[in-house]
Amino acid sequence: MKLPLKEFFRQKIIAAVPAGLTADRTAALGLMGLMQNANNYSQEMASYATASAGVTILPANLVDGIIQLNAGAGAGYAVTLPTTSQILGALTGTVPQDGSFTKIVRIVNNGSGQTATLTAGDAPTSIIGTATIANNACRDYAMRVLASAITFSNLGALTL
Repeated sequence: MKLPLKEFFRQKIIAAVPAGLTADRTAALGLMGLMQNANNYSQEMASYATASAGVTILPANLVDGIIQLNAGAGAGYAVTLPTTSQILGALTGTVPQDGSFTKIVRIVNNGSGQTATLTAGDAPTSIIGTATIANNACRDYAMRVLASAITFSNLGALTL
C-alpha cells in the first residue's frame, strides 16, 4: 500500500535506527545521520487541555510538530516552550546547530475560547513576529536550531 507523502511524514518513525547505533554531527551526511534526521521531520499531534494558568509544552511533543490546545481556558493564557537545552535534548544528536536545520511547528488553538500567547522557555530561545494564537485558529512557526539557541519565526495563521 502506498502512503501519500503527507501521511509518510506523520508516521513518527520514518527510518528505524538499529539499537545502539548513533551518528554524531560529523556523520550528518551519512546513512545513520540521514535516518535520525528523517525521523526529526515526522509529524504527530500532541494535545493539551488549556487552563487560565497556562500550558507548558513537553520537549518531545514540541519536536513532534503539531500542538493542539483544547477547550477549557477561563482567560487568555501563556503557552510556554521548553528550555533550549530541553529542545536540543529532544532532537537527535545529529541535528546540525548551525542554522541549517528548520522544522515547522503548528500550534492549534482549538476552541479554548481565549487567546494563547507563545512564550520562550528561557533566554536562548526567541520568538520572532506574532506570538499570539487566536481562538479557533492555528499559527505556524519555523523552529530554527542555531549554535546553543533556537528561534521560532512566525509564518502566519489560519482560521479553523
